Amino acid sequence: MSSDSLSSRFASRRWYTCTPVAFKGDHTFFCRDTGLFCRSFRKLGMESKAVMPLPGYDVDYRDEMLRTEYRNLESADWWRSLNIDGVLLYSWGAPRYTKIARAIHDAGVKLVVFMDFNGDFSEWWTWRHVVRQPWAATVGAKGWNALPAFFRGVWRHSVHDMMVDVMRSRHLRYADVVVMGNPFCRSEFERLSWVYGSEIGRKGILLPCPVDEKFAYDGTEKEYRVISIGRWDDDYQKRPKVLMRVLEELVQRDRAIVVDLFGQMTDAVEAWHAGLPADERSRILLHGVVRNEELLPAYRRAMVSFCCSSYESAHIVSVEAICCGASIVTSGRKGLASLHWYASEESGTISKEDTPESMVEALLEELQAWKSGQRDPARISRVWTERMHAVGFLPRLLEQVEALS
Repeated sequence: MSSDSLSSRFASRRWYTCTPVAFKGDHTFFCRDTGLFCRSFRKLGMESKAVMPLPGYDVDYRDEMLRTEYRNLESADWWRSLNIDGVLLYSWGAPRYTKIARAIHDAGVKLVVFMDFNGDFSEWWTWRHVVRQPWAATVGAKGWNALPAFFRGVWRHSVHDMMVDVMRSRHLRYADVVVMGNPFCRSEFERLSWVYGSEIGRKGILLPCPVDEKFAYDGTEKEYRVISIGRWDDDYQKRPKVLMRVLEELVQRDRAIVVDLFGQMTDAVEAWHAGLPADERSRILLHGVVRNEELLPAYRRAMVSFCCSSYESAHIVSVEAICCGASIVTSGRKGLASLHWYASEESGTISKEDTPESMVEALLEELQAWKSGQRDPARISRVWTERMHAVGFLPRLLEQVEALS
């Protein structure tokens, strides 16, 4: 069945989205995740609102939202009163939101749980995870005074992590469909069917986090540029110290490259930048935080999007970049499985080691692939927009919901 036929088939349906966190319902919310899903449902001619708990905010797009008391989200009667066909719930499978999943299920409403999860499960049943990792991080690194921390680590890596999986499996059993954002996540769920039940393979489907249709390549001539975007005040996840080391070595070794750096800057990043030699400083441009629309021209002219995070789920920035014809460079860390997928089809390079030196080599290798004609921005954009634009894949999702439920 064609996409147009599928769209018209579901045009009269009423599908809402739900985020159980009181985010601001402004343009930043509606350009991604449940906000974007909500708007994409509406573009298909369906009735849709984004459900979130109170409080509301002055910046909320109220005609596209439904704010309510949190306790209503855990009430089957409340969900039943909406008279809707289905809910796409961004709950990450988190045990603390199980009552919401159960309420939607008990109301007789179709439920799609969107995991937005990289598939990096705890291996609480292995010696390496339960004992070796806590030992290395505590006694091995700090001596015998860290023995109490070692025992706490053993408890967390065994009993705690096991209970998280058990409670997450209970949450997911209420779903008609479980959306998994990358192939690794799906394969890991299937591998852990002894925890999550055999039905996880039947109800689990592979779909990425969506991006708006405006993120597409428009033929803009690619420039010899790298783009990197992040919250650079997040030392643990975004790793700005690693970023600075990588970019400094990159501009030293490649005298032509220009780097566009976007996101929340810190005093440390700005001081590092100010201390660079003039030539290197002129080729690393600090843009700060900008509106989503202002990133479009930067994506379209960049050859490479670089991510040095310690972990990511979907990493929407990378999705937006590849839809605009840029390729991906990142580390080979297990927690970056989504980015490894994005780089898998002649659309990027994964560094062999999780070190600044290896990441620089990966960037230089990827830039050489562009210079030698091995990268085609139009093809990269075409391959990934077909997968990542929500209006295109939502009808197929709804068809699978009907088939599986």
